[in-house]
Amino acid sequence: MLKCIVDSSADLSSETVQALGLVVLPSVINIDDRNYLDGLDLNVEELYALMGTSGHTIKTHHVTPAAYEEAFLPFAQNDDRVICICSASSIAGNYEAARIGVLSVREKYPDFDITVINSKSASCGYGLIAERAGELIQKGLGRDAVLEAVNFYVHHTKHYFIVSMMTYFMKGGKLSHVLGTVSDTFDVHPLFTLDSDGEVENLKPIPLKGAHHAADAILDIMKESGIDFSRQTLAFCYGKEKENLEYFTRKANDILHPQKITITSAGCTVAAHTGSGFLGIAYFDAVDPF
Repeated sequence: MLKCIVDSSADLSSETVQALGLVVLPSVINIDDRNYLDGLDLNVEELYALMGTSGHTIKTHHVTPAAYEEAFLPFAQNDDRVICICSASSIAGNYEAARIGVLSVREKYPDFDITVINSKSASCGYGLIAERAGELIQKGLGRDAVLEAVNFYVHHTKHYFIVSMMTYFMKGGKLSHVLGTVSDTFDVHPLFTLDSDGEVENLKPIPLKGAHHAADAILDIMKESGIDFSRQTLAFCYGKEKENLEYFTRKANDILHPQKITITSAGCTVAAHTGSGFLGIAYFDAVDPF
């Protein structure tokens, strides 16, 4: 049997995970020196409530090598094949932790057939790759074909996002203190993307006033790309600001006419770095041949 394993920063809905038979490993959220497992010990609404009060130290940690080893072991024992897709190695340490977990399992099961992949993506982009992998496995594609598809998706996933509250983003080192302070004070929003290595990149040096203007700027970039979105899925992810999400999805539908729109909410791993004002979009920049 072929199985796909991801981590919780893919921001997949529980319905999608269950329908596709995906295995999701929770990242660790450390709050005031106490560890919680994303989505198991702590849900995102509880996290937002803590973030809304002062005095808390909130950090995230990647899935540990031991947790990967524990997850892999039953599949090795059952002689299953596994594709483990990890969040961008430039953002979190899951890719390296998974590889260490594989080495440990192969000490006991040297023939364990597993491939660990750096998605170079995060949140809804990472989730889009994982969802397609799960769909292809369900269709009965073999290991090699699914790996070929995942490699295609990794190299063709585009991400754009905005963050309305910069406090936690600055703590993560993704934004200068000056720009972050200006953004929070004057309700202006820098545009971010992930580059080809999965690194966070500030797309425009001059922030845009209001989330709607920022969303419009993203849609302008997408429209000018020349991509035929009528054959594409647009994957959206958001924090708590549904009004901004509704504006973004409505305009995207009117301007780009995508084949499909999917919407998920950010989990604890992403929310810990962005706060509740996160709004992102991801898609493939080439027609999916699979």
